[in-house]
Amino acid sequence: MAVTETVILTSGTSWTVPNTWNSSNNTVTCIGGGAGGGANTGSGRGGGGGGAQVINTNVTLTAGGTISYAIGAGGGSGAAGGDTTFNSSAMVAKGGSSTANSSGGSGGTTAASTGTTKYAGGNGGAGSAVQGGGGGGGGAGGTTAGGSNGGNVTSAIGGNGGAGGATGGGATATGTATTAVQAGWPGLNIVTGK
Repeated sequence: MAVTETVILTSGTSWTVPNTWNSSNNTVTCIGGGAGGGANTGSGRGGGGGGAQVINTNVTLTAGGTISYAIGAGGGSGAAGGDTTFNSSAMVAKGGSSTANSSGGSGGTTAASTGTTKYAGGNGGAGSAVQGGGGGGGGAGGTTAGGSNGGNVTSAIGGNGGAGGATGGGATATGTATTAVQAGWPGLNIVTGK
């Protein structure tokens, strides 16, 4: 019977490849950090863009080797989300962009990401200077589709956050990595079969 091992990395900068690593049966997933919405200066600001997701399968690594990585943090008010990387720049999931006005920030793009399968984060929704609410944040890229765009403001209440792509990301900015456990949070998910 095959055994699956899952590693979820949410902090740190290096990972030691286990002796059980199988280079012909594994999946590595990176999710970039979502951006913070625009800082409120008396009128509604746009929502931050969601982070992209990158998925590589059958990654060749050497058991006992050390792999460098970075976990992209969610952006605070008016700040971009960080990029999540694995094995230096072999995999890069671009973080979302923030905004300084009422238009929404851009989601992490596939063009700025590196990897085999890439899904963009959703764009942040637009805020409203007249109605005062902020736009919803974009959803993170999912495992089979890009994230949805955040909702635009329709009243003094802020717009809804965008849904994650298919079974992947959600609108949350920070946390753990795995789409199976807590979808849409920046980080790194490594699954290998034995």
